[in-house]
Amino acid sequence: MKYTIVILGGAADQPQPELNEQTPLQAANTATLDRIAGHGRLGQVALSPPGVSDSTCLGPDAAALAMLGYDSARLYPGPAPLHALGMGLDLGPGDWAFNLGLVSVVDGVIQAPARLQVTPGESQALVRDLVERFDLPGAVVYPGEAGSHLMIDPAGADASHESWQWDEVETHHPLDIVGVPLRKCLPVGGQAGERLQQFIAMSEVELAGHEINQARREMDEPLITHLWPWGQGRHPVLTPWPDRFGKTAAMITSDATMQGLAIGAGLDPIHAPAARPEADDSSFSEGDLIRLGVDAVDALAMYDVVIVHVRAPHLASLDGSVPDKVRAIELADTHVIKPIDQALTAGGQPYRLLVTPLHATLAEAQRSVAMPMPFLIAGEKITNVVARPLTEADAEQADLQVEYGHELMEFFLKGGMR
Repeated sequence: MKYTIVILGGAADQPQPELNEQTPLQAANTATLDRIAGHGRLGQVALSPPGVSDSTCLGPDAAALAMLGYDSARLYPGPAPLHALGMGLDLGPGDWAFNLGLVSVVDGVIQAPARLQVTPGESQALVRDLVERFDLPGAVVYPGEAGSHLMIDPAGADASHESWQWDEVETHHPLDIVGVPLRKCLPVGGQAGERLQQFIAMSEVELAGHEINQARREMDEPLITHLWPWGQGRHPVLTPWPDRFGKTAAMITSDATMQGLAIGAGLDPIHAPAARPEADDSSFSEGDLIRLGVDAVDALAMYDVVIVHVRAPHLASLDGSVPDKVRAIELADTHVIKPIDQALTAGGQPYRLLVTPLHATLAEAQRSVAMPMPFLIAGEKITNVVARPLTEADAEQADLQVEYGHELMEFFLKGGMR
């Protein structure tokens, strides 16, 4: 039995005026998905942890943890430790990882990060320049891609304070605080929270006169005013996925945090093409989607379960381009889902295929949010009464509703076959 999960990352969205009030999923021409829906079963699943507001920025890693069958309300470690694992960093049992983002504050109010348009070179230079000025003994900063960096605080590294109580600290994703006064969204939580506040204040002083900001002033570009710590956590404690379900599995993704989730859950991570543009102005490359489909078909020969993470719809949403998002969904249907479906049906053995956006990335707001997700399952012992396409509205009307996201994997692997 072969199992494949295709994540159309961030494809879910709200109705768009420029699409005659359709969502990108509804407007996209997806011949393969429509054909699969003819004999598959549509459902809706709540992949965000219980209690998470539908306005909260939810990354794909939290939703993917639930999709893999883990209770994210209890086991989600936060994005930073997963990011660290995805970058190949070792985390000890007591080490803490933080994401570091770059933000712009104007008149005391947090601005949308997308306005900064920081290049990888600028971003890394800023972080490197600030590292030596951090008054956090033992902490190490790892510059990453633009606006995506890590800080690791090793356990007991500070002799004067053996273990900062980072578990008491509350931080905020930069996208959750856009339009909020800085003073209202600073980290809080005992002395450790105060420590992070000092960290942010120090970055403001150092960045004010930095040569990169001087150049940005001359070009009338938004200034980078603060280095923002968020998403802290420790090494995930997860029962290895192959031990839980008795199957070999791999995840193909270009996202470092998703790669870290695969590593933490005991799946084999396969690095996908970066899904970045080649010679045009779009946020993704059609060539990379073609290669992703080839890699997925190759992986089917080696693993019982293959999870394919398609980032193109998410990247188009972050760029705020509805046409690009529709095109990304259509190209994923042609270059990823179609070859996978052909390989499964020609393979000569039973199979199941699951397709889901996993999370919603709103093109208008240029951010991911928590909301119930549509999913489509086809294959062995899967039947429907009413064929429905993979859209948000149709999923709301479907008879298959999964209230707890971590129960979806059990249904996908075993439902109807006991």
